[in-house]
Amino acid sequence: FDAVKGQRELMEAFSRARGAVTAGSSGARLRLMLMGFPTSSTSMEQIGRWAREYGIADSVAITGKMERERVPACISAMDLGVVASQGSEAIARAAFEIISCGVPLVGTDVGVMPDLLPDWALVPPAEPDALTGLLERATGDVSFRKALQEFGQKRMHDFSEQSFLEQTMNVYADALERRCGTKRA
Repeated sequence: FDAVKGQRELMEAFSRARGAVTAGSSGARLRLMLMGFPTSSTSMEQIGRWAREYGIADSVAITGKMERERVPACISAMDLGVVASQGSEAIARAAFEIISCGVPLVGTDVGVMPDLLPDWALVPPAEPDALTGLLERATGDVSFRKALQEFGQKRMHDFSEQSFLEQTMNVYADALERRCGTKRA
């Protein structure tokens, strides 16, 4: 856990979304699973304080540090993944892991996240109100989650080895064509 990953803002947004879902009496019970472990900047005690502050302690589960083999099973148990980062995400490993497990993903528009997700699945960082709206939509709209899942699968294809090879070869062919004036066969 690290402040830059936006756990506090996610918990605030989750609290509001949970309240809206409960008020709408859809019968849904929202739960939040935080996959991570304490760091020097954010302790388990701090995560617990935030959960109590937002009134969601009864709905939050924390995985803690786990063996790599368990990560796909935990991610696959999610109905929705959220990357609520306030900054960083130069590589966005968590986003790739969530998408590769076939879980719909929403997030903040930092780092490479706009390269991975459509605009309609992103909100500005450090804006719990915007994130709340996204969580409410994802919770209440099955077609929205399905569209997120389909988009994610297409993006994963774009990052496959075969696709990467084809894109690289196209760049080289275009460069060769410009330099030599020859057309591709």
